[in-house]
Amino acid sequence: MEPPVHHTDEANIPAVVDVAPTTDIDKNLPPPSASKTIGPFPLAPSQVDQVVKRATPQGYQVSKDAKAAINKSANVFLLFMEALISSEKVSALHTGKRQQPPKRVTISAADVKNALQDAGMAHLLPLMSANKRSR
Repeated sequence: MEPPVHHTDEANIPAVVDVAPTTDIDKNLPPPSASKTIGPFPLAPSQVDQVVKRATPQGYQVSKDAKAAINKSANVFLLFMEALISSEKVSALHTGKRQQPPKRVTISAADVKNALQDAGMAHLLPLMSANKRSR
């Protein structure tokens, strides 16, 4: 393995450091473009309206700006949960529990529960089973 290559500018300050993969496991990971991720997508305004309507007492009004902020917050939370779930799958690859990257893209309830525990939000787990509704 080659040592890192240091590029310097006129002030002799390192500007860029090229580092090769450090382990065999890193070499087996797919490139970032090949990974299947959810990606940032806005929730539908009707979904936000339903959540706000259920969470606020009757007669309360919520401004458009507040709904937009709730929408952005929910999207950030969903991306955070997806990142935790993805990192858990990658760490399973690093520890040798899996021989290859996972091929499924469906996130199960068990994945969400594990991610909530990892994020220190285990207090939300009882709410997952308490608020089941029929579709």
